[in-house]
Amino acid sequence: MVAKRNKPLLKLKIEGTGIHAGRISVPDLVQICDKAQNAVHRQAEALSGRRTLRRGPVTADVREECTLELVGISKGSAVLSFDLAKPQLSMGPTVAFDVVSEVVRAIEDLGADSDREYDPGVLDSLNSLGEVFERGSIRAIEWIVPRRNGKKKQVSAVYNRSVRERVVKRVKAPEHEPLTIEGTLEMADFKEGDEKCRIHPPIGNPVGCAFDKEMEEDVYALLRRPVRVRGEASLDPHTRRVAFIHINKIEPLDPLVMGAAAFLALHSFEDLARLQGVKPLEDINVLAGGFPEDEDIDGFLNDIYRHRETA
Repeated sequence: MVAKRNKPLLKLKIEGTGIHAGRISVPDLVQICDKAQNAVHRQAEALSGRRTLRRGPVTADVREECTLELVGISKGSAVLSFDLAKPQLSMGPTVAFDVVSEVVRAIEDLGADSDREYDPGVLDSLNSLGEVFERGSIRAIEWIVPRRNGKKKQVSAVYNRSVRERVVKRVKAPEHEPLTIEGTLEMADFKEGDEKCRIHPPIGNPVGCAFDKEMEEDVYALLRRPVRVRGEASLDPHTRRVAFIHINKIEPLDPLVMGAAAFLALHSFEDLARLQGVKPLEDINVLAGGFPEDEDIDGFLNDIYRHRETA
C-alpha cells in the first residue's frame, strides 16, 4: 500500500480475468511496466523537441528525470502505483507530471477518435503496450494521474482493445520505393517459397532481401561476392531506413568500383569510427608518455625552436 503522504505520480488500474485481489502475473507486470515507461520517456523527448523513433537509448536527462519506480500494488483490481525513481534536478516534478498527463490525454483523445496528431514514438509504445491484451488475461488499463499539491486536477483515461485498434490505424505502414544498393552478398537461404539473402553494404548495417525462385542460380553464383541489386525496398516511415528489399535484378560488381563508391560516400563520425575500429577512450593514461625517459625533452624542444628561428 502507498501512504497518503507519498501520493504517486501515476496509477495504472489493471482489469481482466487474470487479475485477482491485488495479484498480477509476472509476464504481464513486466510488459506493462516496460511499455508504460517507454511511452513516458518518448513523450518527454517529444515535448523537448527530440526525435522519438530512433536507434539507441533515450537521452540521459530524460532517463534521469522521467524514470518511474513501482511503489505499490493495491488490492481489488490491481492498481500499480508509480512515482519518480529519483529526486528531479533540471526538469523537476512539475514537468514529469506534465509528461505523464500528456500520455493520458493522448489515450483519452484516441478513445474519442480525435483528429489530433500524435507523436510516432508514443504511438509505437502504446501499440506495444496493447500486446498485453492478446493473451486474454487483461482487458483494460486505466491510466490515472492524481492531483499533486492541490494545483492540478486528476486526469484519467482507459486503454483497451478498441483504443489500441485506433493506435494501430495511426501507426504508419512501411513505405515502398525502387532502390539500388551495392554490397557483399553474405548469405542466402534457398528454402522453397521463402528464398532470401543478405547484402552487406560498405557502410551501414546488412540489409535483408528476398528473391524469386527464378533467380536462385544467379544468387548462388554470386555468394560472397560484391553485387549490385535493384528492387522494391521497404522503408521505415519515420527513419527512412531500409528494412527489406525484394530483388528484381542482381549483377556482379567490380570490387574496385564498390570500394571507390564507399570512399566517396559521406560518412558520419560513427561510421568512420566503426570502419577504422576506433573505440571510446577508457583510460586517459594511455595518452601519457610517448617520449623516451632517457632523452632530454627540454633540449629537444629548444633545438626545434632554434632551427625555426634560423630557418
